[in-house]
Amino acid sequence: METTQPRSRPPYRKTDRASNAAKHVNIRGFANSSSTGSPSQTLPTFLWRDHAVPGTEVKYLRTVKEVDVALESAEGPFGFDLEWRPSFVKGMPEAPIALLQLARPDQILLIQLSGMRGFPNSLRDVLENYEIVKAGVGIAGDARKLWRDYGVSLLGAVELSQLARVSDPQRWGDTKPKELIR
Repeated sequence: METTQPRSRPPYRKTDRASNAAKHVNIRGFANSSSTGSPSQTLPTFLWRDHAVPGTEVKYLRTVKEVDVALESAEGPFGFDLEWRPSFVKGMPEAPIALLQLARPDQILLIQLSGMRGFPNSLRDVLENYEIVKAGVGIAGDARKLWRDYGVSLLGAVELSQLARVSDPQRWGDTKPKELIR
């Protein structure tokens, strides 16, 4: 149950482009209700259970011990993503990582880093193991954020948008990363 302390943060840091996401997103003819004002054109409700393998479990982990137990027999590949509170005020530093997500077909781990005193070493071991694949969209930005906040290197990372372009260039070659998500 060891932890490492987060790295000290500089008083000011420019935000990544990824954290300055657009306020209004259009997806296949739908728009969020704040951009159109029309409730009939709001995005459909997304339920993860509608897209998960039957029997998939979700674990919400808030302590180092819970993370250690969940990662005892960690095998990849994992879907990977980070979440943090956005800042819409120019010149304000980015908030630290709040949630780290690791997902496999049978299990989704939601790790609330913001509630922990340090970074779990068992999680560091998984993330810094290049033999365990971690895949995501915009994963390079998440890797930089992970390094800035905790000094953890994300090894074995696969950018899904690049993988799509390489594996099927006729279909995805001229596609923007946002269009690869379906």
